[in-house]
Amino acid sequence: MSTSTPAAKLQQILPELFQAKRTSGEPYLRFQLTSEITALVSMKNVQESLLVAAEKITPLPNMPESFIGIVNSRNHVFSIIDLAQMLKLSSTPLSTRQYHTIVLQTWSALSQQTSLIGMAVNRIQGITRFTEEQLASPLEDFPASLTPYLHGCVDEGEKRILVLSAEEIATASPLLSSHSVIT
Repeated sequence: MSTSTPAAKLQQILPELFQAKRTSGEPYLRFQLTSEITALVSMKNVQESLLVAAEKITPLPNMPESFIGIVNSRNHVFSIIDLAQMLKLSSTPLSTRQYHTIVLQTWSALSQQTSLIGMAVNRIQGITRFTEEQLASPLEDFPASLTPYLHGCVDEGEKRILVLSAEEIATASPLLSSHSVIT
């Protein structure tokens, strides 16, 4: 029979609950790109994640099919793209009442300013960390159309997770980058 009381047990485990556990590696936002593909983007470039109602998005005529429209959030107007469709991973555009949107902030050396671009994805899954040593070269495992946008990939068991380059996505098309921010 144990002689410790519930109060004694709490005193023993309580300090453990409030100690910050350090996890190694840089933070990345994890999201579902398609039903089969999970991807990551560095939190260094993530401004915010939003659930944007379709009626808040203004479509523009004569834009690429992957271009959903522009939206105003926190006094910034920026474009939202269907990321999977832009990367040629999906032949059907997202059709929804709400878009899970990751807002990226990148620096443009050409214009000498930061720009915002929204990426509509299937679902945002949370934040994960990994070290640079865990990053592998993705060139042999993915279609050539993806390689310009890849920073690498991370193995998670049998599954390979894409690590996308925010800068390459933001500058993928002059048409998209020219509409990326209006302040």
